[in-house]
Amino acid sequence: MALRQQQVLHSGVPDREQPIFTDPDGHVPHPDSFTRHLRKLYKQCGLSEEYHLHTLRHFYATYLLQEGTSKQVTASLLGHADTAFLERTYCHPQDVAKQQAAKLMQDLLNKQNPCYVAFMKNKNRKAKKAG
Repeated sequence: MALRQQQVLHSGVPDREQPIFTDPDGHVPHPDSFTRHLRKLYKQCGLSEEYHLHTLRHFYATYLLQEGTSKQVTASLLGHADTAFLERTYCHPQDVAKQQAAKLMQDLLNKQNPCYVAFMKNKNRKAKKAG
């Protein structure tokens, strides 16, 4: 359990000067021990050992955006103060959305599309004069 979580459970207020995670003895674990453990998990899951913790964070952010989570909620979950950094860093889900929107327009302008046919029929009608 994270030390700060224990502090909140005990006193209701975290001590921001203390480390976030400790081992069962209260010592700060060496960063490499976490990386070694993470690589074992990757191997069990069939993921590349070249991935690191930040890769998971990037995947999480991308997945949230791709699945329609708002930018505001995603930024908050990642600990960003606003959406600006999120928009600069994780733009590729937006690129997919742009491609989907372009495909919708292409389908709409297809001469076989009933909406297109109806639009073209109405476009060629003469406008009635008001009054």
